[in-house]
Amino acid sequence: MKAFFDSIKSRYDGSNGNSLRALNPGGLWRERAPQKQAFPFIVMHDLGGGQHDTFGEYINHMTVQFTAYDDSPSSATIEGIAAALMALFDWCALTISGYTHIVMQRTFQQSFWNDEQQIWQYVVHYYIEAQKT
Repeated sequence: MKAFFDSIKSRYDGSNGNSLRALNPGGLWRERAPQKQAFPFIVMHDLGGGQHDTFGEYINHMTVQFTAYDDSPSSATIEGIAAALMALFDWCALTISGYTHIVMQRTFQQSFWNDEQQIWQYVVHYYIEAQKT
């Protein structure tokens, strides 16, 4: 759902995203970050979606995953990024081209240390619904 991802990136890049961008100099990427990307950074993924009918009106929905990565041995940076991410997107009203936004709801979050790669990862899922205009 390109329109959904575009609206997320627009919110991140706008003035509302200043706090998150300040903590996350490596940027926000879709599906994969460039090789050798400087930490910290965030990657967003499409976990799936679809459409449902509410008596003749079609609602498009998707689940998006944000994964923040940081190579600091302390969890302080990744926790700060996660807090700023959730402050930016929890229950926000996205401006989605061609759609009327309905909801953006956080449904999952988890942080963990990846011992093999020696990095922190913080995963956050959001469920998004919007109606085609």
